Amino acid sequence: MSVDKQTTYFLNLLCSYLKANPGCLAAVREHDKVKPDKLLLGYYDDTYYYIRPEVFLPIVRAGAYRRIKLSARHIMEQLFAMNYIKVHWILTGEVRYRPQKRVGKTRRRYITLYRRQLEAYRNNLYRKEADDEQS
Repeated sequence: MSVDKQTTYFLNLLCSYLKANPGCLAAVREHDKVKPDKLLLGYYDDTYYYIRPEVFLPIVRAGAYRRIKLSARHIMEQLFAMNYIKVHWILTGEVRYRPQKRVGKTRRRYITLYRRQLEAYRNNLYRKEADDEQS
């Protein structure tokens, strides 16, 4: 499947952000140990990365300002088609791209990425970068 510019930009920026900010994610089981003043990108567990859209989407839009016209819905549709995100089907047959997850006592919507797929993408991305630097 070909990946369009928006989705590639989103994935590359997410991987770069995770690499540059290793403490931006907290384990779900350790949510209560996070300082209240720390702005987290999201949480993780063994299966998923839970990315907070209200934190990450402004970063994506700021980075793409005037270069690429971004549509969050289009990016979510592409990620769904690539089997990178967990979605919920609702009775009307529509897809909810940001399912809710309870972390602690709060319930919020997250972009729920399959951890294995994102890590495979990230490994492939950095392998290509290393190959480009050697040549």
